[in-house]
Amino acid sequence: MEYRLVTLLLMRLKNIDAWSDELPQGIVEERLLSVRSLFEAEVAKRHGVIQADPLGRYPESYLASFPGPSDAIAAAAAVMKLFVDGSPGLPAGCVQAGCAINSGEVAERNGQLIGRPLEVVSRLEYRAENRQILFTESVLLSVGDLPLPYDALLRKIGAETGPEMRAFSLNWQGGNDGES
Repeated sequence: MEYRLVTLLLMRLKNIDAWSDELPQGIVEERLLSVRSLFEAEVAKRHGVIQADPLGRYPESYLASFPGPSDAIAAAAAVMKLFVDGSPGLPAGCVQAGCAINSGEVAERNGQLIGRPLEVVSRLEYRAENRQILFTESVLLSVGDLPLPYDALLRKIGAETGPEMRAFSLNWQGGNDGES
């Protein structure tokens, strides 16, 4: 099996249950289509590829791969900014979402990516709060001194066992500025 280095971006909507409880099904479907369209557009602008989710996540999860971490961070920040500011079909602030970014070697089997980086990005995304972009130390080391989008702030949020789960949070004006 051939492995390649990629950066993975996983985004999940946090308030889909509230939408389902409060809104007619047609509006929920329209919002999900709007979110997917925004995500796909930002991923495409930055040379990313939408991926099938091999972890069997929910319809409100979106996975993409990028050749490098800078493009993944820029895509995540752009999508989050659109959610905060609003966009066609999505009133400002109606979408609550968290993102996670991880880099590592993955293989492809039957059109789906497989490998430890997918497990790590999934665990990290679970920790992401609304408007928060979390990423691993490998992503931080790959990015180096590149400028962060939207005057974002970088914050270390703690460590779990092993360096691959040392997490950092990217927050920007209007984003979640609390630690998790």
